[in-house]
Amino acid sequence: MSNTTRYDGKYLVDNDGNQYLTSTIILDTTQKGNIFIKKQGNSWQKNQSGLILNYQDQIISIGSDKFANVYLAIQSGVNGKLMKLPFGENTWTDESNGLNNSQVYVYAGNPNNQKVYVGTYGSGIYVKISDSWQQIPNPLQVQGGSSCFALSVDPDGTLFACFGTFDASFNFVPTGTYFTNDDGKTWASADLDSINTTYLASYSDGTYALTDNGFYTINKNFIPTLVSESPIYDTELNLEQNFPNPFSESTTIGVNLINESRVKLNIYNFLGEKVTVLVDEYLTPGSYNFAFNRGSLPEGVYFYQIISDNSRQQKGMIILNR
Repeated sequence: MSNTTRYDGKYLVDNDGNQYLTSTIILDTTQKGNIFIKKQGNSWQKNQSGLILNYQDQIISIGSDKFANVYLAIQSGVNGKLMKLPFGENTWTDESNGLNNSQVYVYAGNPNNQKVYVGTYGSGIYVKISDSWQQIPNPLQVQGGSSCFALSVDPDGTLFACFGTFDASFNFVPTGTYFTNDDGKTWASADLDSINTTYLASYSDGTYALTDNGFYTINKNFIPTLVSESPIYDTELNLEQNFPNPFSESTTIGVNLINESRVKLNIYNFLGEKVTVLVDEYLTPGSYNFAFNRGSLPEGVYFYQIISDNSRQQKGMIILNR
């Protein structure tokens, strides 16, 4: 038998300047996680007090809250747990009661209060309020049993999350990145529906998404399509997905209008800047197809938004150079 220590890149500096580093010891076909701490002015020390890590237990993520409490998300076989190191203490405590043995994959703390969020495998997102874990509703577009592998909370307390499921071959299938400021009562789409977001990070200047397709900025100020835990049926209009999409020169946007209304159809770039007013007129009930030509617009992700007297809808589209 041979032991191999691998420092797997999970590194954290808390609000008090203390440093944390996780590692994994490989012992033949099994593995065991470890946590090392370097407090200011001191050397690195292993801190396992209260932290029971068996072989095949793996530290998935590490994070801290505004009070410098540190959290470890741990995968333990088919189950999971969340451990907490309270600020100023040396013993880890188990925060998993109420998570229903869900595999915890990612942690995020609200910078404005004591709320803690965890993303899980197959059980969506939990939030801890007043020492009690509660499962928050998924967006309507995200089916039950979805997993959440990326979480972040911005300085305003808005929660950002990436959801996905697994197919029969256990390949991850992304179902969208969304954000909410009311713990899941309403969600807004970041229009990254078919893109796998692997990491989310929030700073004072915005929230950023690292994806399989590159690096994106999520513009929270852009007016999104809101979804809630109860279906909302739009009785005034229906905005269809443009076709073709992606496109290189032109595409068609379909609109079904139920009632007479003034209608505006605007095109925005990824920064939320209006680049084209495609429609701005009164329309009678019926079905419409509006042609959109890219002109000199560069390739990239764009959004088209329709506004009527009593409704607002939005979808995304992609321009590619051929």
